[in-house]
Amino acid sequence: MRWTCALVSVIAGAVIACSGSAKPDPVTGSGGSAGSAVATPPTGNASCDAAKPHVEELYRGEVKTAQLVADNTAMVMTDCTTDPARVATCAANAKTVAELEKTCLIPLDEEGTEGDRLKR
Repeated sequence: MRWTCALVSVIAGAVIACSGSAKPDPVTGSGGSAGSAVATPPTGNASCDAAKPHVEELYRGEVKTAQLVADNTAMVMTDCTTDPARVATCAANAKTVAELEKTCLIPLDEEGTEGDRLKR
């Protein structure tokens, strides 16, 4: 195991930063550093990125052109980055486009002002 440490002086004190390379533990998958034995689920954009291939797959089965797949996927990803806690897991588990659009996406408002956010 090889470790590299640096001492960085900060006005309020000192900070020690260490990095290293170690073979992953075959049981936990950790590189041997403290606190890294438990994997955490993706959050925010990471969870949206994880759901994106499934969303694309759903739309490929429903629409005729690659451009429509890209446009519809972009619509879902926009909602996902706006509200990842609501959209990401739901989108990743949706079985159909209808389910995805009905239960996972941020509802459209009656006045149609949701398009205003795209103008920015």
